[in-house]
Amino acid sequence: MDGQAIRGGIPICFPWFRGKSDDPKAPAHGFVRTKSWKLESVKSQGEDVAVTMSTSSDEGTEKWWPHEFRAQLRVTFGRNLKLEFMVENAGTDEARYEEALHTYYLVGDVASARVRGLDGASYLDNTDGNREKAKRAKSA
Repeated sequence: MDGQAIRGGIPICFPWFRGKSDDPKAPAHGFVRTKSWKLESVKSQGEDVAVTMSTSSDEGTEKWWPHEFRAQLRVTFGRNLKLEFMVENAGTDEARYEEALHTYYLVGDVASARVRGLDGASYLDNTDGNREKAKRAKSA
């Protein structure tokens, strides 16, 4: 249902992540995660199945973000899970946006969990007053 955050799955954050910097009343993580999506296709690709869904700008989205867009999510189910999120600027003006596939993972021991390949990336630490930090490699 439009306007209700979806619980479960992989929430899609667009066109901003976190709170909207110039409007604290705007929905956190943008509005796409609370929009209705249209099923476009379900296709077999060998042993895999690809499901494609889309959503686009309308009067409700223009209230928060005055740009025309079309977003598409393709999820391929098979030996591996593949996610592709594509955004098309459907208008004539330049538009800047942020996006994220906001996954959640259940881990048995958080102290042993590791995310590799992000050394040097900057981030806002939600657990430390949203201070900007840079990811550093941990020693073994």
